[in-house]
Amino acid sequence: MPRYAASAGMNSRRLGHKVVAQRPNRTVIAERMFMKFLVAFAVAFAATTFAARAECYGEAEYQVCSDSYVDPNGDIHARSYDTEGNDYSLDTESRQLPGGGNEVTSSDSEGNSYSIKSWSDSAGSHTVDSEGNECTITPLGTMIGCGQ
Repeated sequence: MPRYAASAGMNSRRLGHKVVAQRPNRTVIAERMFMKFLVAFAVAFAATTFAARAECYGEAEYQVCSDSYVDPNGDIHARSYDTEGNDYSLDTESRQLPGGGNEVTSSDSEGNSYSIKSWSDSAGSHTVDSEGNECTITPLGTMIGCGQ
């Protein structure tokens, strides 16, 4: 039996002059699984953090480029820029509302913003946006507001 059995996390015992390998003990298995988890987490974190890759279009000296990424909170960030120094960015963030539901807010580098809140309760499903538009769909399917 090769002597690396003990160094590979295997318990081994000597029977006469022969080394017999046994199954790895639970501690070794847990350590291996934890290390695999750490490696997978590091790879996933690096992929989401550094996933922004610019795509550029254009001919000769003028090009327009854009890139986007999703941060660890699930928020989306996008940016476009050109070879003349023009720059534009858009950030979208989402959060849960204290009483339930969600709010999504988008804002750009020119000071524009838009948000929409959505939630459900016994009266139906509702949305309200930052421009004052409201929509409710009742449990029976009746639409109230909703641009009608």
